[in-house]
Amino acid sequence: GTFKLSPDGKNIAIEIFESKSRNTDIWLYDIPRKVPTRFTFDLAVDRFPVWSPDGSRIVFTSNRNGPSNLYQRASSGAGSEELLFESNLAKIPTDWSLDGRFLLYHSLGDPKTAFDLWVLPLAGDRKPILFLQTEFIEFRPAMSPDGKWIAYNSNESGTAQVYVRPFPGLGGKYQVSTTP
Repeated sequence: GTFKLSPDGKNIAIEIFESKSRNTDIWLYDIPRKVPTRFTFDLAVDRFPVWSPDGSRIVFTSNRNGPSNLYQRASSGAGSEELLFESNLAKIPTDWSLDGRFLLYHSLGDPKTAFDLWVLPLAGDRKPILFLQTEFIEFRPAMSPDGKWIAYNSNESGTAQVYVRPFPGLGGKYQVSTTP
């Protein structure tokens, strides 16, 4: 399953499929102590964990209310899960800006554009910003440490390549991968 290392390098958030319950949940694995702890308990499928830059929260996707929506919870396991954003398109979180202000995700489900790239402000009204939508498949957005660029995968050239575009403003894209 998908896994992410915590910012301090001491924990791993990992999705695990349990054959007995036929369900996927997120678990945390404490590396120094070699101790696993279950993080989500819902009967729905919980996947794609992403740590906040300070390690205090984890965002993940869950289909507990229909399409996969974004939830967050304190990484300590304290408190309950909070619905962060829901819409009629399935969403997969992929990165968090280093300043903690933005969550990046790609959506899927639009028959004309397939996968699209979004930026979710985590303050204010949390209204998502459409970053890139084309007839091609764009996925796995990641923000540069200075918050000025977003890298992503796209098949627009006919093969999967990595591109970068400036954020938040408009601007051209640059292919940064060299795979033929």
